[in-house]
Amino acid sequence: MPRILASVTAAVFLAIAAFPCAAQDPAASRYRDSVTGTEVVNLTGPGQKSSDLYYHFSNLTADEQAIVFVAEREGVKHIFVHDLRTGANRQITNDPRISAPTACPLPGNVAQILAFRGPELLRISLATGNVEVVGRIPGEMTGGAQQPTVNGAGTHAATGFRRNESTWEIGRIDLKTGAYQTVIQQGFHIGHVQYHPRLEEIFYVWETGGYAPQRSWLVNSDGSGNRPFYASTVPAKWYTRQKEWLTHESWVSGTGAMTMIMSEQGILLVQPSGEWKMIFEGRYWHVHARADGKVIVADDQRGRIWLGNVETGDLRLLVSNYRRAVPSLHAHAAFSSSGRYIVFNDGNRHESVSYIDLANVALPEWYRPQPRK
Repeated sequence: MPRILASVTAAVFLAIAAFPCAAQDPAASRYRDSVTGTEVVNLTGPGQKSSDLYYHFSNLTADEQAIVFVAEREGVKHIFVHDLRTGANRQITNDPRISAPTACPLPGNVAQILAFRGPELLRISLATGNVEVVGRIPGEMTGGAQQPTVNGAGTHAATGFRRNESTWEIGRIDLKTGAYQTVIQQGFHIGHVQYHPRLEEIFYVWETGGYAPQRSWLVNSDGSGNRPFYASTVPAKWYTRQKEWLTHESWVSGTGAMTMIMSEQGILLVQPSGEWKMIFEGRYWHVHARADGKVIVADDQRGRIWLGNVETGDLRLLVSNYRRAVPSLHAHAAFSSSGRYIVFNDGNRHESVSYIDLANVALPEWYRPQPRK
């Protein structure tokens, strides 16, 4: 049974560092969790819905000075940035054709992000909002492209989309030349496309909205070697009698392993070889690992957000109910690259992107963020 820590009571806790609080955008607000005392910062007020960029990568710029997020203005979603030094929000895009939820910070690049405008992959300046077309998906498309995902070398971006009524495709675009390459086509709904952080391999899922006979897959970026990822098909090896129902997968950026949710059972850590272990049991919903893989942030089906020590099983409650005012919300909590910040969708008071600065939270000895490289 994991040890659960819900309040700061012992001398073994420490503050990571002391940082002054910046002024905040007038629309934003701060509150303290009623159970844990954790300070949470809402980026937008009750009159403006906002959301994060999904949780399989950091939602911050590479220098961790700004959070990239999506917010509505007059019913249209646009890309915004929140300056952590000043607390100000700034709208980056105005073109309603740009798919704001496809925004993707560029690893190692503090000045630009990627996003799609129809079939066009765009490079967008965070300083000016200027748009440059990197490349485009050729041929017919049904609907839009999914959020791009960048390889570890920073040379290519991959995406998934529906080619026609019967075919889904993963393709990748060279970020220097704009050249497009088809990686693989399938006769089922492709989702959750994620480049491996180190290898030229791409993860994707058979998206059904529920159970799939084989949900998770890996394919080499040149289209070769397509294979099931974590395939336990022998009933004697099933974790439950219902077989394994896996979802909400995310690479661990510093180790190359992957976290997965086994529905109703717990959190798995899966190696690229397919070897796996259960690291936390319980009814968790989404999970993201710190870059070193030693600590996870996860929400559960009761609306709580936890920090977890992968090695010991210790848990620390951060947020007691992020779904209090918006029960349908998904937290999609994600660490920043250094582990200092956690960004998540927050419905405690209204629908907003929020963040927690762990430098201002007294934390257990086992939580020590890795030094910035």
